[in-house]
Amino acid sequence: MSRSPSYLWNLPRFWRWLSRKNDEPHQMAAPPKSLDDSLSDLSVMENSRSSPCCILYEAGVPCVIWGEHALTAYDIPTIVFDLFLLVHDPESAARVLASHGFSRTTPNPRFYNIPQMSHNVPRLGQTPASAVHDMADLPKGDDVNAPGVILLPAKYWRYKLPLTVNEVDNFIPSLSTLLNTLIGVWIDLPDNAAFLRDHIAIHIGYFYEYNQDVRKPDFENELAAENRQVHFELLRDHYSPYAFLTKKCQEHHRNIRNQIRLGRYEPRKVT
Repeated sequence: MSRSPSYLWNLPRFWRWLSRKNDEPHQMAAPPKSLDDSLSDLSVMENSRSSPCCILYEAGVPCVIWGEHALTAYDIPTIVFDLFLLVHDPESAARVLASHGFSRTTPNPRFYNIPQMSHNVPRLGQTPASAVHDMADLPKGDDVNAPGVILLPAKYWRYKLPLTVNEVDNFIPSLSTLLNTLIGVWIDLPDNAAFLRDHIAIHIGYFYEYNQDVRKPDFENELAAENRQVHFELLRDHYSPYAFLTKKCQEHHRNIRNQIRLGRYEPRKVT
């Protein structure tokens, strides 16, 4: 089995590496455009890394931006990798992109230990068709020299994606929707998805490291009641995001979430 890059095996190191603001500036993301901005300037959109959103929208395929690109919309200084999009049917969406010059590639090696973001889903890049025709194998996934797009099933990520593009009002999920979804998925991931669990935990922790809106009074009211205890614990000044990268922490919050659902626990602020 292929090993992932060393920074993914060493999660604290991966966290620090992902947070670097000055290294590899060509990979730092600008906040993605909103739907209205995107559709009012299609010529710019078609030449940007967010162009797949526009292509899918015009083909009647709803999608939202996920992963690192979504984080940058909320002041998180992460380095971006491939563009992750949530769609209803990844294979159908892949065919649409393939009809607009995108070609299948191998999975991104950065996420080899997270099959939900690599082997189990389609990745496409803008490799020239002539080059693909001459290759016996698929082009290799390379998010540094040739960033691609990875299509994720919205159902797996528990995201309530609109059924039609007419119901889509933005390519970026709202802050509360993004947090609610990530927390909900993280809490229920099984032991055999440990790498995905830690990957999501890192993203959740980033909001409490960099985003100021989560610290506004009463922001918890925008979150589902069953997710509020996670929010309260991450707000503590002395709370280390690294603590979130443990099975014990996940099980602790799963138990609290289940108690809240049964009406046996009331979320409370902690000091």
